[in-house]
Amino acid sequence: MLVYPEDTKVTLTYIQGSWDRLGQIITAFGVLVLLLHVPLPGPGRRTTWTVIAKRLAPRVMPFSNLLPDPSHRARKIILLVVLVTAGGLIALGSYRTYVNEPYRTYNRSIHYKDAGQYALARAGFRKFVRVYPLANLARESSYYIGITYYLEKKDEKATAAFEDYIEHYPHGSRLAEVYYHIGLLQLRSGLTDKGIQTMRLVTDKFSGTPWAGYAGERLQENGAATADVQLNINRDNLQEYMGRAITLFNQDRLDEAKPIFLQISDRFPDFTGAPQALAALALCYYKEGDCANTIRYYSRLVGRYPHDRLAAEAYFHLGLCFDRQGDTKQAEDAYKRVLALDKNGVYGKQAGEKLSHDPGPKD
Repeated sequence: MLVYPEDTKVTLTYIQGSWDRLGQIITAFGVLVLLLHVPLPGPGRRTTWTVIAKRLAPRVMPFSNLLPDPSHRARKIILLVVLVTAGGLIALGSYRTYVNEPYRTYNRSIHYKDAGQYALARAGFRKFVRVYPLANLARESSYYIGITYYLEKKDEKATAAFEDYIEHYPHGSRLAEVYYHIGLLQLRSGLTDKGIQTMRLVTDKFSGTPWAGYAGERLQENGAATADVQLNINRDNLQEYMGRAITLFNQDRLDEAKPIFLQISDRFPDFTGAPQALAALALCYYKEGDCANTIRYYSRLVGRYPHDRLAAEAYFHLGLCFDRQGDTKQAEDAYKRVLALDKNGVYGKQAGEKLSHDPGPKD
């Protein structure tokens, strides 16, 4: 059982199922058998069971000759078959209970989400909401249904799922995050005015939370930020912001990571993480298929930090983008720079393969 307490007082409720009732029946039967074998007071120390058997014997005996009398070996086989069958049925029932237990379904759905199997994840989350609608994790499941659609870039379905969360859990712990993602979806869909309005709602209604800070960054990107929601990056919190941007990048929240990487690389070029910030910024655009900005920021990286360990990676991606643009000559030059910097490294080997397959410019 997973419990996520949100208040100082938590009430746990256990609901019995069919297997619980079966267990109670078996327990009651066992107690009955035990009581039947308790010796009764009086001479002979007879039990209730012997008394009942003695009284029923005359009625049962006339029919006993009609029943088959298996041999000793046959009895052993019958007993073994009965035990194996009963054990198999119990094991099957236990396995089905283990696999279909709703909380386990939730954990499995989280795993599917992290693995990018979004349809399977949603099926599990919906099952949990259906079975345990009042549980804390039902709210989490409802939230993650929207997130899976968001990650698949199914914007209309994601928005509908997030709005469903707001309707059913108006005081849920994910409320700020849900509104923030709705704003992202609106901005991503070209509904800039609505997106700005939603981001301002987050900064106003949920001030002091990380999501208000992220919303402020989105407002800044869209030229709608006020003085109190500007990115507050300074030398004291550089590492913190860098870590936040890398986390966002790893979560494919590229629109949120880019402005942080940009400010770090532009305002603090002597920061030890500045080359990484530039490389990550360029890679954000590369993942989005924006070769113009990929070339822009990777070129800035190799211009500022020509001997940095990331230079080979930068030249390799420059080559890839030049290839996409059909500029074979510049792509070849970039791959050759990779070989000069890191011939036996990962990017050097890939650059070598690119050059070996490139027929070169025709006369």
